[in-house]
Amino acid sequence: MMKWKKQTEKYSNGYDLFLGKWKVGSIIYDSCQPRESKDKYMASSTLSGLKSNLGHFTTEAEAQKTVEFVTLYWIEKAGLTQKLLDKSIIV
Repeated sequence: MMKWKKQTEKYSNGYDLFLGKWKVGSIIYDSCQPRESKDKYMASSTLSGLKSNLGHFTTEAEAQKTVEFVTLYWIEKAGLTQKLLDKSIIV
């Protein structure tokens, strides 16, 4: 099952997406963005075959939806969808 967990490292300010026990993506508040920029949340993926930086977003919810979509897309393209559904990992 995919689950968001708050980052607990020192100076961290975001959330990690886990698929079971594996981290597959994350979002952070990017304080390095210019002050006038509205896109303050950065999304990233750790899945092989995908670029790691998924872009910047205006809201945390937009960034989360993007990471979730990319993860589900990767699972589908890898042919793992049915196997995961059989094990009730994706609800």
